[in-house]
Amino acid sequence: MRKIVFLSDRRWISAQCRKEVEEVMRTEFPQVLSDCLIADEVTNDDLVDSLKVSDSLTAVLFLSWQKEGQHGNTILTSNISRLLSYYSDSPIFTLHNNATEVNGLIGGCFWNDSEIKEHLLPLIKTLLEEPHQQEVKIVTMGTPRPVINYTDYLDAGLSPDLCPANAIFCMKPPTFFEQYKYYLAMFLIMIILAVLYVVWLRRTLAERSKRLDIMRNYSSLIENMPVMYAREKLVYDTDGRIVDFIYQEVNPTFEKYILPKEKILGKKYSELNKVCSPELLDCYNALKGKKEMTFQYYLEKTKTYLTVIVVCSRTEGCIDVFCVDNTELSLTQQMLRSANHKLAAVLDAADMTPWRWELETDMFICDIDRHLYIMKEEAVTDGDQLMIPASVYFSKIYEPDRERVLLACKRLINGEVHKVKEEYRIAPRQGDTSHYEWVEVRAAVDEWDENGRPLSLVGSSLTVTQRKKMEEALVEAKVKAEEANTLKSAFLANISHEIRTPLNAIVGFSDLLASEEGELSEERQEYVRIIENNNVLLLQLISDVLDLSKIEAGTLDFVYTDIDVHGLFVELEDTIRLRNKKPGVRIWYHVQMTECIIHTDRSRLMQVVMNLINNAMKFTEEGSIEFGYYLQEDGFLYFYVTDTGYGIPEEHLNEIFGRFVKLNSFVQGTGLGLPICRTIVEKLGGKIGVVSQLGEGSTFWFTLPYTADEKML
Repeated sequence: MRKIVFLSDRRWISAQCRKEVEEVMRTEFPQVLSDCLIADEVTNDDLVDSLKVSDSLTAVLFLSWQKEGQHGNTILTSNISRLLSYYSDSPIFTLHNNATEVNGLIGGCFWNDSEIKEHLLPLIKTLLEEPHQQEVKIVTMGTPRPVINYTDYLDAGLSPDLCPANAIFCMKPPTFFEQYKYYLAMFLIMIILAVLYVVWLRRTLAERSKRLDIMRNYSSLIENMPVMYAREKLVYDTDGRIVDFIYQEVNPTFEKYILPKEKILGKKYSELNKVCSPELLDCYNALKGKKEMTFQYYLEKTKTYLTVIVVCSRTEGCIDVFCVDNTELSLTQQMLRSANHKLAAVLDAADMTPWRWELETDMFICDIDRHLYIMKEEAVTDGDQLMIPASVYFSKIYEPDRERVLLACKRLINGEVHKVKEEYRIAPRQGDTSHYEWVEVRAAVDEWDENGRPLSLVGSSLTVTQRKKMEEALVEAKVKAEEANTLKSAFLANISHEIRTPLNAIVGFSDLLASEEGELSEERQEYVRIIENNNVLLLQLISDVLDLSKIEAGTLDFVYTDIDVHGLFVELEDTIRLRNKKPGVRIWYHVQMTECIIHTDRSRLMQVVMNLINNAMKFTEEGSIEFGYYLQEDGFLYFYVTDTGYGIPEEHLNEIFGRFVKLNSFVQGTGLGLPICRTIVEKLGGKIGVVSQLGEGSTFWFTLPYTADEKML
């Protein structure tokens, strides 16, 4: 802006304003030219001419302009502003707040009417109340705000963007939304209502779809469930009792068990079965006042047991019937009842009482008909069961047995053992110590809690008084038998000794007879030979019986010494070769260890080896008999006697070491040699056995322990 033109008239207020404008321009805007046009000094035409020549850099500030009235008087008017704005290219600002009208004036900076009232009305009221006060009052109004006539502002070719941010626009045409806000509000409400309707419609459709899905699922459930389903409409008589029913709906499972749908729907039960089942109708009549009921029904047509569940339907006068095939369960229950009956019969026959011990309540529970020697007045009756305090039961146990029984129960409860079996005496009546019954009890843990502690024990109680009496009788008989056996063994030992004394005399004199000078006839020689053979046989028999009696009596003696096994076997070889009467049999000692010392009983070792060699000589007619020994890897000496005789059948190998076993009755012998050998070998800490094949021969062997300190020489 280069120049400002101030338009005013000759009033005092106008002169005051001109003075203030000039002062402001001189002090605040000295670079801007200012010019004042006064109404009395410039005509309207001159005013218009001066405005025509002003450019856009010249601003016009309008205060007031006089107008000649019709009767020659002057009046204030602002209507000239329209004319001025028409001819002026410069914007015309005003000091009056009349921007609310389209009058060619752009506007200016003003105070709000409310602010003016707020400041001036109290002052005017004060002045009216004190009219004699002459003091000049100065009112401070604050900073005015720009007020712009929007229409005239645009007509002046100015942009609203040039105005300050706090500018107030008057006569601004309403926007589209301001002009049609009610229509837009109604339209928005209609849209909201439409949206709500669509949402409601979609929700309704969704609910309907959901209900349809539920119905389809329900229908699918009814169709596919493995239980029979039927909806039945009840038929009542005049008294209100159910006398019949009509099938309205059935599922495929019902059709499978009863009848196809097309043959049953819409028909009465009496039409299909001729006569209504009174049991079934009684069950239906019992449903009155109940929401549901369950009963068992046997379908004779298909031999099927059914669990029938009847539920009142939502449809008036109808019921929903569900039938579950429990034939297998019913048959199992029948089998279980039969098994329980048989078990009860067995328990009765065995006089056995099952029981349960609840550890939390410390009570024994058993059947009332199978008590644990407890009187009913000493227990608590609960139906068909008897509940007995554990303290009462244990108090009836015979005192010498009680501590042992309690300890066994404690070990079972603590998990030290899995089962217990105890026998003890119990008094049938409290305080009766003259008579006790023997009881055998077996028990185990039945149930544990989450921490692994037992909650209950189960077991059985069996009266074994008669068995105990029989055991005592058997023990007594055993003692007597052992005593008799000892006497028998002593008798055999004594009688054997007595027999050997005259037998030795017979043998001696037989030898003398055989050694007499002069030749004996062949007949006498044969007699002497027979006497010698029988003497040897009788002497061996007496020796075997004597050894057997000592074994049974536990008096067989063993004398341990260090033995040169090789030297012993060399002596045996020489002795046996002299006794061998069969030229076709070679007897030889197979030397494998020339130097070996063993700590054992010499006579017993000789007895075993000689017995095995004698047996081999009896059953070997041709071939050889080999005997010897060697050291095994396990530290035992292995002794053996191998022959090429008859051999032993495989089925008799396990019984060859039994007493009085003779596989060949034509060969002389007592059948006691091998059992005695087995006893001797076992007493010496070894084992004995045989390996044989029929027709090829046998090998009898035995082992003896050989320790590290027994050095080979």
